[in-house]
Order: sequence, then C-alpha cells, then structure tokens
Amino acid sequence: MGSTDATSSSDGPLINCLMLVTWPQRRQMTQEALVSFVCQDHANRVLTVVNDGAPCRLSSAFHARFRGSVLQVPPGTTIGAKRNTGAQAVAADYLASFDDDDFSLPALC
Repeated sequence: MGSTDATSSSDGPLINCLMLVTWPQRRQMTQEALVSFVCQDHANRVLTVVNDGAPCRLSSAFHARFRGSVLQVPPGTTIGAKRNTGAQAVAADYLASFDDDDFSLPALC
C-alpha cells in the first residue's frame, strides 16, 4: 500500500487522524465521532478509518471535503497492525488517534 502525498499548507500542519473500527460494532459511537471530526476547527486534517469488520465507506461528500478514506484490513487484525496501516497511508506532519469514543459535539457545530 503506497502512501498519499500530503503536505503542510497555509492552514497549518497536516494531521492524519486515525480511527480504528470493527464495523458495524459500536456503530452509533463511530457515527458520533465522525460528526465530531467534522466539527473540529483545524482545517488541514484527514481522517483515516482502518476497519477490520464488515466493509463500510464514507460518503463521497465527506471524502471530498476531508480527504478521508477507509482502509479495509483482514478480520482480527491487531490494533498495532491497524495503527501501522493507517499511519503509512498518509504522509502527514502529525498522527493523532481519533477513537470512536472520542467525540465532542459543542452545540452540534
């Protein structure tokens, strides 16, 4: 798997936010975390979802706005292997864990 070429911009350093999921378990929490990601105010960010469950995808509108992607890995892939897959997918300045239970919805944006 090659890495996406992404660089810093005038909007600040690029942050690759990794969300590790097993779809569709914790579906509601994952969806709330996606809304929270949209509400974040750092403009130069991408969301990399690494999924070892049933195939899922982000909407085309979300993908276009945030350059988000879903990487499908085999069922039962370890957390460490999932993190490594996500980290290698995007050449970013910073890597941030964005777990499905990490959400803040201040007045829903």
